[in-house]
Amino acid sequence: SKTGKVGFVGGMESELIKKFEIGFRAGVQAANPKATVEVKYAGGFDKADVGKATAESMYKSGVDVIYHAAGATGTGVFTEAKNLKKEDPKRNVWVIGVDKDQYAEGQVKGTKDNVTLTSMVKKVDTAVEDLTKKASDGKFPGGKTLTYGLAQDAVGISDHKENLSDDVIKATDDWKKKIADGLEIPSTEKELKSFKAE
Repeated sequence: SKTGKVGFVGGMESELIKKFEIGFRAGVQAANPKATVEVKYAGGFDKADVGKATAESMYKSGVDVIYHAAGATGTGVFTEAKNLKKEDPKRNVWVIGVDKDQYAEGQVKGTKDNVTLTSMVKKVDTAVEDLTKKASDGKFPGGKTLTYGLAQDAVGISDHKENLSDDVIKATDDWKKKIADGLEIPSTEKELKSFKAE
């Protein structure tokens, strides 16, 4: 972020989406302790109009990067960023996608510009492949909850890194290693208050 102001748009305020928010806020804190994070929940995952209006308000307030965990509501976030970029191609407005690579969603029609900074990608295929192997080996973990994260290479950022600097990519790789090696990332407000980015 050039402005030190970033935003998070969530669909519904739930325990799961709160984890996305808290993890993002912890990452922002680690990258720039002076940065502020504006948080808004849309009240649904199917409210593109609310996503667009929320993004408009955030960008007007000086936010230059918005991470959404909002499903189709996030489409509105992308729409607003693309509209602003089309009006002023020099303007820094970015969206961080969620669940899959949303690079195509950020393409500004009729230009070479793209407002997708990166995307948080869930690699569901990693879990499916692992569980399939366990099942075929007679070791299916029925009744157990398994967690797949960075250590299993089951989450990460998009392969599209065109809008990330080499320094950001290196820092991302460094943090990925720390987290995979056991750094606990907060998932609640209480944990965030005691989180120390090291």
